[in-house]
Amino acid sequence: MDFMTFAQRAVKAVRIVFLLAILVWAITAYAKYRLAKENVECEEWGAGNQVSAAPMARAKARMECVQNHAGIVEKLYYHPTFDMMNSLPNAPCKYVGVWTRTAPGNVFKYVLDDAGNFTATQMDGRDTGQSRYIGSWGYWKGNLVWFTEGHETWPMDADPIQTEDADHFTLRELDGSQSQFTRLDSVESKLCGTTGVRPDPLFVAENTDAATPSTENASADESVDTTKLLPQRRHAPPLADLAGQYVTSAPLEGDLASELKLTADGHIVGQLRCGAGSEGGNTSETGTLQVLDDWYALGAVSVNANDTCRLPARFYPLAWGGQQYLLPDTALTYLVNQLNAGHPVDTRHLLKRDSGGGQPPPRPTDKVPALPSPYAEGLLKTPLQASMTGFGNVGATSRAQLLLSSNAHDVEYGTNASIDIGTRVGVFEGMQFYAHAAPDTLHVVVTKTLLDSASVRLTWHGDWRPGDKVAVSTHP
Repeated sequence: MDFMTFAQRAVKAVRIVFLLAILVWAITAYAKYRLAKENVECEEWGAGNQVSAAPMARAKARMECVQNHAGIVEKLYYHPTFDMMNSLPNAPCKYVGVWTRTAPGNVFKYVLDDAGNFTATQMDGRDTGQSRYIGSWGYWKGNLVWFTEGHETWPMDADPIQTEDADHFTLRELDGSQSQFTRLDSVESKLCGTTGVRPDPLFVAENTDAATPSTENASADESVDTTKLLPQRRHAPPLADLAGQYVTSAPLEGDLASELKLTADGHIVGQLRCGAGSEGGNTSETGTLQVLDDWYALGAVSVNANDTCRLPARFYPLAWGGQQYLLPDTALTYLVNQLNAGHPVDTRHLLKRDSGGGQPPPRPTDKVPALPSPYAEGLLKTPLQASMTGFGNVGATSRAQLLLSSNAHDVEYGTNASIDIGTRVGVFEGMQFYAHAAPDTLHVVVTKTLLDSASVRLTWHGDWRPGDKVAVSTHP
């Protein structure tokens, strides 16, 4: 076959592919137009004929309407949704019960009954605009499907179950976040053979206002004590309890404060390590601390003109080993990494109350202090193992050092990479990892986290280059 014949066939093939692509686009666009139109019609039909029904029943009626109007393309497009809806109602007994749902920004108590109804009541006191929800729920192929009164969507809200045991399960929400469910109590159910909380009789009477559930059995529901299982919000002690002088003699990277003076009314003066010869010229900063949950926020009064020599934006109080510490985020990250690695903690790195003439106190004998959130969640019961891959270009962190140094071991090199675990197992920004088959000077720090992966920054001294994959752990 000569070149011209090959070129002609290639052009013909490209034209066929292009025409097929246009045809697929046209069919898809037409199907979406039909589906959008039918959805509106079916939504109105379902709302007009199923007013007193549960949200799941209305959704099934809407699905039947869509099925009756749908052609072959629409049925293929909605096949997973039809399959899911045809499997419901399905309320497995292992999910029937009273649960707390803890998610970013809120805590709710859920009551899931054996008829596929649920109530959700907010428990953390925050103003989210609505504190109680009711609706239907069901199980389908590893997902919990929700139909919430007044917040109905099409297709339905199906959340994949990530982990589960008898009294806990985790869902992945539509936005990628996770919700933790913890069992509080059982529900009265003849079907499941359990006794416990009697659920509200939702969606059972004709012409019942579904937005106002019955309170006939509210006393039984409210008798459940959920406070011990809910995350407890801690509060920092009054600033008057921490008034005094704090010093540090071994600063961490990024820490500028060498001394703090705190008064009972929260006024703070910080001596900074920028030096009188720095561009800004100032070596101190004044401000006021304000209690926010279990930490203090800094409201600065005087700041340096170039904005490069500043006190930390927040401080955390910590009582440990008979000493009172006032820690910035850098110190807490250092503390968690040292404890996870089994290394001793150098208390000179930490700001502390000056109760010994400026001398650092002895190392605390307590193995693990009561850390504030989110650092408490960063302490690991067992070390994390990960694979580090995707290395970027290796380069000297200081070109001047590379050019001037006569010893290769004096030059610091660096690159970026990623690891195959993330926040799902407790990885946090600033977490440190160690590699066994690497120089002792290798420093691996997490710079960005995702659910199942994280970005890391590597630095080391000497002529070493990482391979395609390097095994790392939080414990050396």
